[in-house]
Amino acid sequence: MARGRPTHLCFSPGMNIKGVFLPWILMALLLWRVPALAAEEYRRSVRDTMLAIASREGVDPALVEAMITVESDFNPRAVSPKGAMGLMQLMPQTASRYGVSNPFDPQENLTGGIRYLRDLLRYFGGDLPRALAAYNAGETAVLTYGGLPPYRETREYVQKVLARYHPGRVLPASTGTLSIGRQEVAHVGEEAREVRRGDASSGSNEIDSA
Repeated sequence: MARGRPTHLCFSPGMNIKGVFLPWILMALLLWRVPALAAEEYRRSVRDTMLAIASREGVDPALVEAMITVESDFNPRAVSPKGAMGLMQLMPQTASRYGVSNPFDPQENLTGGIRYLRDLLRYFGGDLPRALAAYNAGETAVLTYGGLPPYRETREYVQKVLARYHPGRVLPASTGTLSIGRQEVAHVGEEAREVRRGDASSGSNEIDSA
């Protein structure tokens, strides 16, 4: 029995090499791009949902987008070590308080999280850093310490959100006045400086029930 010889691709002088390889190259590029395109489409869908809910609830969508990025990086299945779930990382008691039956459903989660943020902004008189700290550590912690609690995790969280928040950047032109106005944004610089000066031990991520 004859031994097999190495197989070589043979091209005739008139063969169109591009025509042979181009379909395979295009298929490889398409397969490589499909996950990225799907991720982009999903993020766009979540962003559209967030814009609608935030505008309806009177919260700057740019603020919510910054929080989603820090909280879950747009992963609807994200679960923190302490049990916070979904896009804006709702704790079970907060989800229950705001009627969220499925915290892994983006629309339900965003509705509950944005309403909670809206209530915190109202409760703390539009003081954005304190509202963010309360979202992360609970209202009781902020009230107990009379401001940002001395938790490294909470202070770093506030810093990260403020660094990503650009007021009104994603606000549709057709949307009316929202609850984050000049007075509220004015608090950001002062409190951000306070956060940077703070150096404290890590604390709880628990969100207290109202």
